[in-house]
Amino acid sequence: LRDVMMPGLSGIEVLHVIKSNERLRHVPVLMVSALGEMDTVCQCIESGAEDFLPKPIQATLLRSRVGACLEKKRLLDRERSYIQKIESTQARLAAELQEAADYLHTVFPDPVVEPFPVTWKHEPCSELAGDAFGYHWIDEDHFAFYILDVSGHGVRAALLAASAINVIRSRMVAGIDWHDPGQVLQTLNNMFLMERQNQLFFTMWYGVYNKQTHCLKYSGAGHPGAIVITEDGELTELDSDGLIIGVMEDCEYEAEEFLVPKRSSIYLITDGCFEVIGEDRPLLEVEEMFDFLRERKNRGDVIEDWYQLVKDRHPENQLDDDFTMLAASLRSGSTN
Repeated sequence: LRDVMMPGLSGIEVLHVIKSNERLRHVPVLMVSALGEMDTVCQCIESGAEDFLPKPIQATLLRSRVGACLEKKRLLDRERSYIQKIESTQARLAAELQEAADYLHTVFPDPVVEPFPVTWKHEPCSELAGDAFGYHWIDEDHFAFYILDVSGHGVRAALLAASAINVIRSRMVAGIDWHDPGQVLQTLNNMFLMERQNQLFFTMWYGVYNKQTHCLKYSGAGHPGAIVITEDGELTELDSDGLIIGVMEDCEYEAEEFLVPKRSSIYLITDGCFEVIGEDRPLLEVEEMFDFLRERKNRGDVIEDWYQLVKDRHPENQLDDDFTMLAASLRSGSTN
């Protein structure tokens, strides 16, 4: 309770001190004033006072105003407590999501230079992505590389993507030929049936390159086909016609072969690399990506440049799907 008129510091000056103190600013203040000081009372209310009492003070009115102030204070304290708990929970969840994102990045291999360059760009549209990829040597002659896209986004999609990639890179399943893309996809399909994965499924492209014969064996499951571009700009799309992984048990996937021309680059992509849809029309189409890759086939920053273009095309520069692109110069030399 503060009287407006006091010796030394006035009531409004004391009010300013209280409301400027972080520890005290939530304490309700009632100003006491004669009716002739209404302009000052209004100034106090604007400065943060809860209410005022006219002189002479009546006990019933005092109890009523103090009770109302204390009830409001209790409600505000409870609200602040809830907000602090929510903020604490949000901070914890954000930290856990970041740990999950960091783990997913450990699943992805580092870019390499020898025996041929392999680079990539992975940008999730939310905290956790449903896209994943990888590459490794099966033996000294055979190089496997692969990409997948789980339906949906978030934690569930990311966990499924990481599980599938770990199966491939660890080759933990015995009795299958990891050189045979069709057999690999069939195995993954039976392992990750959507009825056991909370109705999640994924598309995939898997290839194995023989560095001696330059033959590329590949198979796909409803995924955008890999893109091969030669030195003179000829483009070939390696189609992916198999059924999506997880839809039906014992699906068979056919492996095809492609002889990689000299000085060719191959691109593995997800549909987030080219599908940008506006309210009434496509804002970006796959043919524009083909032309872009042809024109910049020998530039090392082609993936980053294309990513910036895709991001610029999205409204407010916000991706609505994960962006993942991998580039490998499988026959970058005259003999390799």
